Amino acid sequence: VLFGEILTQKAPFADIYDALGPVGADVHIATIKADPTSTPEVLAPFAATIWPTENALIMAKCLDPTPANRPTIDAVVVALTPLVEKPTHVLES
Repeated sequence: VLFGEILTQKAPFADIYDALGPVGADVHIATIKADPTSTPEVLAPFAATIWPTENALIMAKCLDPTPANRPTIDAVVVALTPLVEKPTHVLES
């Protein structure tokens, strides 16, 4: 989640909280998370569509609902290093 906050400069689910307010957003997010048919994209705290594909793939792995499937910090650093050394996209704030 911290990775997403750094990249987007926003809190998780910021758009939902802006639209629905704190209580409405909490209820909405809890309802989505409780729905077994919800896809990982729907559950993502950040809109991955605004990111380069490489960043979105790393974020998806880091947010895997099964902790054992998430990469180690060493694996994340290895994946991010080429992106830092040769940036292909700059997000505007």
